[in-house]
Amino acid sequence: VNYFGSDQQYVVSGSDDGRIYLWGRASMRLVRVIIGDRRVVNCVQPCPARCLLATAGIDYTVKLWAPLAETAQGLPPGFEEVVEENERRVNEASNVFVVPVGLVMSALRHLRNRGANAGAAGGGANQECTQS
Repeated sequence: VNYFGSDQQYVVSGSDDGRIYLWGRASMRLVRVIIGDRRVVNCVQPCPARCLLATAGIDYTVKLWAPLAETAQGLPPGFEEVVEENERRVNEASNVFVVPVGLVMSALRHLRNRGANAGAAGGGANQECTQS
């Protein structure tokens, strides 16, 4: 997320849906939606000297954007459905628990070592789990 415009009058953000969103800073209203990538736009950076916006995603490209229209353009048809779909995806993601891969690997190593130590002590794979 970043500010954009000659007076930083816009808030601009990338999204996991591959779009770039621009909101009016004062109005907090969505004013423009741009398809920025086929996958994810995770970096948006305005140029400090010109009205240019650089965006990047998970691929190996950086795109430069500049306004070219003589008049302001409206939102594309169907943008409400896009917003609703993004909200649904965010709500689904809130039910997901993300564990760093290093932690998982460490836990697996610990369990493997624990099993090896139990096998050496005479227990091992034939031990049954009992409920206490």
